[in-house]
Amino acid sequence: MEFFKVNLKKEFPCLKTTQEPELTCYINDNYKEVNKDRLNPCILIIPGGAYANVSMQREGESMAFKYLSKGFSAFVLNYSVHPEKYPQQLIEAAAAIKFIRNNAKKWNIDINKVVVNGYSAGGHLAASLGVWWNDECVLDTLKTKAEDIRPDALILGYPVISADENISHRGSIINVSGTNDVNSPVYKKMSLENSVNESTPPTFLWHTVEDAVVPVQNSLKFANALTNNKVLFEMHIYPYGQHGLATSDYASNDITNDHYTAPWISESIKFLYSIWYK
Repeated sequence: MEFFKVNLKKEFPCLKTTQEPELTCYINDNYKEVNKDRLNPCILIIPGGAYANVSMQREGESMAFKYLSKGFSAFVLNYSVHPEKYPQQLIEAAAAIKFIRNNAKKWNIDINKVVVNGYSAGGHLAASLGVWWNDECVLDTLKTKAEDIRPDALILGYPVISADENISHRGSIINVSGTNDVNSPVYKKMSLENSVNESTPPTFLWHTVEDAVVPVQNSLKFANALTNNKVLFEMHIYPYGQHGLATSDYASNDITNDHYTAPWISESIKFLYSIWYK
């Protein structure tokens, strides 16, 4: 495995942030006993943290190793947080995708198997890229084509989706929108269920009914929008489990055995394979 970190502002001077967005890269090796020229899938992992901080270890590193063990190359995005606001984080996530595809040949990555995976507020950012990958502001800033930054699939774990006051994680929405005015256009725009369209990538969702931080209705709203736009998706709603379970085992939680939700990782990979190799 090859491991290194990339300062995204050095790679993309157009990123106008006072912070230091960084991409941690885990590149899987090809075994000559299998196929040294094989092209592998990869996953861009976006940890949560309410757009106030980034949970790089619990929802980043631990998750990267899970997917590495399944043959994926993995990238973890440490993005700008409050007081930076939309569209800064979206542009940084798009820059990460562009960087990956720019180097795909060198790293034996299949440019058509680039997955974006987010948790909680990171799920909001991942889903934002899923619905706004062709946003003119993003494309103009990065001087890129839309197909260079479009995810091929989304994996969303207990994601913040909606700005609806009845179900939103208000802190995340305030931080990313830069306002606490629920009637402002940018605050309302953060309700991602309203931006889903037929070009949104296939999506795997998982959530728990017991989540007291980001209500399960967030995932349900996104799934309903995917249904209405005829976008392929799979959703797992587990009855038990607190917010922030990540890998759902001892790697990221103070639990000594696999949690009820632990199968979600293998199920997400099965979903991706059903798209790519059916």
